[in-house]
Amino acid sequence: MWEVVNGPHLPGHPNREIFHWVNIRGYKESGAYSQVQDPATSVWSGVPAQSPVNSNTLVTMMG
Repeated sequence: MWEVVNGPHLPGHPNREIFHWVNIRGYKESGAYSQVQDPATSVWSGVPAQSPVNSNTLVTMMG
């Protein structure tokens, strides 16, 4: 995915440009949220290993 300055970011990610791979594990609430596994837990403190992300926001970040 591509996170841009002042755009949407995954939980715990800093507000800077980031190109990043994640694993989408599943969804909930009829697809409104996607369950994301984020390997950046060792890069930035405060990044959860798994988190629900609004699916529309995720599509924006994935271009």
